[in-house]
Amino acid sequence: MSKPVYNKSFLMESTDLRRVLDNVVWGRLVPVLEGAVEEEEEEGRFGKGIDVFGLMSAVSVEIMSGYAVGSAGGTDLVRPGKEAERERVGVPLWLSW
Repeated sequence: MSKPVYNKSFLMESTDLRRVLDNVVWGRLVPVLEGAVEEEEEEGRFGKGIDVFGLMSAVSVEIMSGYAVGSAGGTDLVRPGKEAERERVGVPLWLSW
């Protein structure tokens, strides 16, 4: 049996998790996606795309680490300018540390 802190019911009502999700999604992920769209608009071409696998892996790591140790002690892989670190997330994290 899992501990109550990691039960789905507990997580769905957790204000701490909600705070982490808001921070990661609205404060980090959305600016990266908006930046990608703006970059393509400036270049006048579309279809360049974005590495969704690495980005979503980074989002997952940030959410888990932010919930486990708090946002201040968690990872910071999603912010714009962190592309090199995001590429490392494609490899299992324990191999790249």
